[in-house]
Amino acid sequence: MKTLRSSVILLFSFFSVVLGIAQVEYFEKNVLNFQAAFFIMLVIATLIGVWGPSRIRVSLYGYLGIWAAIYVLVWALYWRFLPNPRTLEELIVQFLLVELAVALSYNVGVQINQVNNLLKGIAEGSYPNRTLDLTMASDAINTEMNRSRRYSRPLSVLLFQITRTPSVSNQFEGVEKDLFSHFMAAKIGRIINEHARQTDLIMRDYDYRFIVLCPETNEQSALVLAQRIYQSIAEVIDRQTVWSTASFPSEALSFDELFEIAVSRLPVLEEKPTVFTRKENIEITD
Repeated sequence: MKTLRSSVILLFSFFSVVLGIAQVEYFEKNVLNFQAAFFIMLVIATLIGVWGPSRIRVSLYGYLGIWAAIYVLVWALYWRFLPNPRTLEELIVQFLLVELAVALSYNVGVQINQVNNLLKGIAEGSYPNRTLDLTMASDAINTEMNRSRRYSRPLSVLLFQITRTPSVSNQFEGVEKDLFSHFMAAKIGRIINEHARQTDLIMRDYDYRFIVLCPETNEQSALVLAQRIYQSIAEVIDRQTVWSTASFPSEALSFDELFEIAVSRLPVLEEKPTVFTRKENIEITD
């Protein structure tokens, strides 16, 4: 936490210095007049740097290289055609400042990602389960889809959407809220794990959605399993939950299509969620 705090303070100080210098009239007229495009690049590079490492999975040097290429493109397509072209010194200073912002923001993003992984590890250690990150499960998904196609066997996708209720959200703030969310996700994963078979693939994405890939499971069996899992979650979790299903091969032939169908069928959260199937709307109530 101390490292993260130091990184955030350093990034904030950097922006304060750059913006402060830009407001000094003498500096603007006699030393360096920052261009609007420079500030736009600075902000975009920082935002992506802070939130990107956990998603784009690119190294620091790769990220620096990307923004170096963007800077050159801005110069080639815009700055060199201005009535008063930038001097070499101005271009070099602006480039160094952009690269410094890239490095500082990337470091903050890495620290945030490390804290997030730490909280996730603590939660999963308390509620062990075999839930995979959806982005890391491509090989396992392809294996099951190919097996079902080759042997013409049924396969179903179950989708559960967990929503944070306002009363729970308002009880926690900051790190406490993040820790609570990780523990809640791990607990839900444990519940699903207890009802799923060993051959079922349990996954989670970034939007509190849990996906269960069920080989050798037709549409009716998927509905029974989904209802059983839903009831177990509702008994122990103080959150609204909706769910839906999609089946291979009657509704789609690829996992992406099955997932999109399941997402489109998720009902609007209400007291008694309606679960949509392919042939008709079936209302499931407690």
